[in-house]
Amino acid sequence: MSHIAEVYAKDLGVKIGKPRITEHFYPGLPEKYITFQASNKMPAANYLYWDIVISLIKPFVGNTKILQVGGPDDIQIKGIDFSSLGCSYKQMNYIIKNAEAHMGCDSLPGHIASAYDIPSVILHFNLYKENSKPIWHKENSCISIEPDFSKIKPSYSDKCNRINEIKPEQVAQAILDQLDIK
Repeated sequence: MSHIAEVYAKDLGVKIGKPRITEHFYPGLPEKYITFQASNKMPAANYLYWDIVISLIKPFVGNTKILQVGGPDDIQIKGIDFSSLGCSYKQMNYIIKNAEAHMGCDSLPGHIASAYDIPSVILHFNLYKENSKPIWHKENSCISIEPDFSKIKPSYSDKCNRINEIKPEQVAQAILDQLDIK
């Protein structure tokens, strides 16, 4: 099965290129931070263990702060240091561009991080990671994590909640690996 970007490119008769992204300054950011996005726009992307992931990585990241990005209706997760929920897309782009790493569900902020080549950890929930993972990383990497689809295949439904089969310890270890923290 092809990546979604390949399907769109084929159907539209265009080549896949690196996106041009514009950003606007966002004031008051910490010197070092990780961006994080917890989507709740569809039930399939509602990962219930972000607060556990945050509590697992906090003791290891030192002065690096955890900054939540996303829409104005996203739920603020316990344990974050800063929230920019509801800022404009261009401000979110600026925030992600200057991050040490990004973690979140498969959605726009993960692909923005890929375009800026920010090390990322992305959770996939209702389709195979090979079909939707960020594709623009060059020097840095993206760790894509999905539920075990070996016995029960993905549903492609926006109501599926298989994302919660992903262990928070696995997500926390992946983000520490991206930050090169042992």
